[in-house]
Amino acid sequence: MTGEDAGAAGPRRYRKVSQETWALMAERYLDGESARSLRERFGPSETTIYRRARRQGWRKRDRPTPPDLTAEPPPAPEDLDEAARKAAGEAWRLLGRGRWAAAREHLRMAEGLARLAARLGPQAPAQNDEPEDDVFVLLRRRLDALEAETGGAGA
Repeated sequence: MTGEDAGAAGPRRYRKVSQETWALMAERYLDGESARSLRERFGPSETTIYRRARRQGWRKRDRPTPPDLTAEPPPAPEDLDEAARKAAGEAWRLLGRGRWAAAREHLRMAEGLARLAARLGPQAPAQNDEPEDDVFVLLRRRLDALEAETGGAGA
C-alpha cells in the first residue's frame, strides 16, 4: 500500500475529552442517555464510550429504578411559590454536585412554577411573565457561566 492509498480514506480523527466531560458523559449514560446521543454531543465514538463504560463499571442496571409513571401522582402543592422555591433549592444542590444539566432542568421547572404562581396569584400583575427572584437570576448566571467555560458540554 502506498502513501497515496493510505490517505484515500482520510486521516483518523481522534478527539481528546477532558475528565470533567467524561464524568458528565458517565452521569448522562447512567441516567439512560444512549451512546449514540453522547457521541453526537461530545465526540468520542460509540465504541470508545462503551469501552470506557465497561472499564469504569458504568452499569445502567445499578441505578435506582425510576418511579412508576403509571402510579397516582403526588398531590399538587397548595403553594406554587413554595414549590418554585423547592425546585430552585434542588437546582442549587445539583449545581453544587456538578450536575449542570439536571440543575438547568430544575431551574426551568422553578421558573415555570414561579410564572404560574404569578399568573394565578391575586396580587400579581398580569404582564409579569418572568420571576424577579434573585435566586433565579443567580442560578441562571452560574449555569450560563459554566456552560460558557465548558463550551456547552454541561447543557
